Amino acid sequence: MPKSYWRKMISGIFYFFSGIYLTWMVMGGLPTGWLYDLGVGTGTEQGQWPDENVAIVERQEELEPYLKENVPVTVVGNNLILCPLMRLRDSDEQGEHYTDITTKYTTMTEEYESFSFPVTFLRKAINMLTYCASYNSYYLIQIQDGSYLCVYFDDYLMLQRLFRDELHFSTGRIRYSTNYERVMLSGMYYKEGCCVNDLFVLDMYRHEKVNWVVDKLLRCAAAMIPVIIGFYVKDWIEKKQENAA
Repeated sequence: MPKSYWRKMISGIFYFFSGIYLTWMVMGGLPTGWLYDLGVGTGTEQGQWPDENVAIVERQEELEPYLKENVPVTVVGNNLILCPLMRLRDSDEQGEHYTDITTKYTTMTEEYESFSFPVTFLRKAINMLTYCASYNSYYLIQIQDGSYLCVYFDDYLMLQRLFRDELHFSTGRIRYSTNYERVMLSGMYYKEGCCVNDLFVLDMYRHEKVNWVVDKLLRCAAAMIPVIIGFYVKDWIEKKQENAA
């Protein structure tokens, strides 16, 4: 085959993977939450790293007393189940947004995104590519009495699995579940037999820590630098091949 054919094919592959890369960086699972937790320190405030004054949830019967007394709590464990529900990191992103001023085209961002359980590999891949920049997932974590507790935290904490067996989480508060959360948890309990109380959620996310507009701009800047370098290298290789010919 002629060299021009191979050049076109290589260019097509380059553009294809560049598009996937940009989508993942801007809309998907590039972890940026850790940047906003730099300097958060340890303590009893939600989203801080726990100190000795933070209790560890071990039994279901502890949940309601912890809620009523507003006790700072956390969990430790490695047995997690991904829930079929995600929630916005920044609630201000919820609503209608203009994506093209000239044509008045808008997109609607919902506070929650739900899907079927158990979560399939394809669904995880779609979430990682298009949702994870804006949403955190819910998980069930098994506590010491063998039951499960619904937890909500910044997804970047799951990167701990690369380095340790037992996951450690930030300080949080027990709260009552919202309607969306309760429906999801009830479905997991009745359909899949997960032993979880659908009335409570351990929320360990520091909700005010990120502005969605600033985060998207940061992601765009981080995404464009490698792509610009890639285009430069690609053009340099093509010119070198042309000169050699």
